[in-house]
This record gives sequence, structure tokens and C-alpha cells, in this order.
Amino acid sequence: MTTPVTIELMSLREEQVRLTQQRILDTFENELLDRGYAEVSIRSVAKRAGISVPTVYRHYPNKEALLMALMESTQNENGFDFYGALTDVSDPQAAFARLVDGLWNANEARPGRTKAILHAIAAPGETGTGQVVSEIVKRFAFMARESVSALSYLPHDELRKLEAFVALMLSRPTWERLRYGHNLPRDLAQDAVIEAVNANIDSLTSRYKRPAHVEYPRPLVASEDVVKERFASATKEL
Repeated sequence: MTTPVTIELMSLREEQVRLTQQRILDTFENELLDRGYAEVSIRSVAKRAGISVPTVYRHYPNKEALLMALMESTQNENGFDFYGALTDVSDPQAAFARLVDGLWNANEARPGRTKAILHAIAAPGETGTGQVVSEIVKRFAFMARESVSALSYLPHDELRKLEAFVALMLSRPTWERLRYGHNLPRDLAQDAVIEAVNANIDSLTSRYKRPAHVEYPRPLVASEDVVKERFASATKEL
């Protein structure tokens, strides 16, 4: 007879944890925007959030963990899963469009949070963000590589340049520069990015014809679990 009570208590505790983490991250975001990463501390976040310092440390052991969690939250809150967007990469242009749409949905839903992350990792003299920067680079490099894997027959140097260009177009700085630096509406900014990548791909595929028989390094259609496994193994080489 105690099982329902136990489940209810667990649910209440889980909800309390979620709300506490949300409060900490919201406060950290505001601190970053107001003061910059170098001036923010666990103590300042705790004071502004109105909770104890040990409570913050219990959830996030340091500022880098906070920044990583902030980055994760921009995508998780909006249900974007880049693994799902890469389950079918037989059409590179379609795969890229899915990635852009999902990433930009997350950015648009939390523009302040996205800006806070960008400013934290890009401001001159900022330190302690190495793990976050490394994770960002790996993720976007992986997304770019996977999305154009149907073009693996291209000359090595051309493929590498294409992957780098795709990663750049997917990145948060590109979104911020077009949306806020140039004040472009989302539809125009997103179209500009997609058209630029499509033009690049069209140019390459017209210059280098696909061989009659192509052996791809990995399947172009796969389950999300397989894509996750690829990412886990790719982190060592990206």
C-alpha cells in the first residue's frame, strides 16, 4: 500500500530538483549577461538566486559545469535532437535544412541564453571554458560531417572544406550575426544560410560526378541509437 506514496514522493523530489536547477541556470544566464563569465562565481549565482552555495555546488560543481548545462538546456527544452536529424543523410541538403531548423528553433526560443553562452566563450580573456568549447566544436563538426556523408566520394580537400563550411553555417555565431548583427528576420536569415550551403553543394556535385558505385564509410540511413554510437566514437577523432 506504500508504493503510490513512494512514487509520489519521488516525483515531488524530482520536480523540486528540476525547479532548483532551472532557477540556478536562469540566474547564471542573467549573471553572464550582466557581468560576463570572468566576474561570475558560484557564490554570486547562489546569492542572486536566493539559495545556498552548497545547493548550487550539489548540482553544478563549477562554472564550467554550469555553462555546459546552460548549453544543453537551449536544445533540450525545445526537444531538438540532432541525432534524429541525422538518421537519414542520403540527401545532404535536406539533412542540413533539418539541422538548421532544429538548432535555430532552440536559439530563437532562448535568444538571451544563446547570447550568454556565446559571450561567455568568445569574450577576450575569458578562461575556464575549454571543455564547453571543445564539446561545441565536436558537436558541430560531427553534425557537419554526418550531414554531407553522401558526398564522401568528393576529393578529400574539397570534402574537408565543405564540412568546415557547413559547420560554420550551423554554428550559433552565424545565427547571432545574421539575426542581430544584420537584423534579418528569421526566414530571410535561415534562407540565406540554406541557400549558401546548397549552392556550395551544387557547385561541387556539378564539378565532381558521383561514381557509378560508391562505398560509403557508414550507412546513410540509420537509427538514432546508431547515430549516438557514431558520435560517441567520433569524439576521439573530431
